[in-house]
Amino acid sequence: MDGHINRLKNDFRSRLFFISQTHDSFMKIQDIDMIKRYYLILTNESFPLNGIPTSIIDIHVGYIWSNLGNYEEAIQFYQNILLNDNFIDVPKSIVFYIIIGYNYFHLSKYDEAFLYYGIAYSF
Repeated sequence: MDGHINRLKNDFRSRLFFISQTHDSFMKIQDIDMIKRYYLILTNESFPLNGIPTSIIDIHVGYIWSNLGNYEEAIQFYQNILLNDNFIDVPKSIVFYIIIGYNYFHLSKYDEAFLYYGIAYSF
């Protein structure tokens, strides 16, 4: 299954190269808005998604897993985003720690959720 997901991601990456400015069409607007809103509240900066199509795919794939109720897969995707030095910086990581905590909350793993919320808060 991971091979299929990776092929899917690679296919999206190749198609998104020329349309990286239209990232909102690949994710429900309220979810992009949630990420932007958290980022702005926590950092006083705008969340820069333009020009980063592969990371947009990762965000979208994590969101799909979450919508399907597969929160562990969503967590794995978001943790991979945190490991991507080309995309992530400290302000962005705050938002993704919150999102990971949110997914753990849905799994009723409150200790893990609290841990990730605490990491976000520590920044």
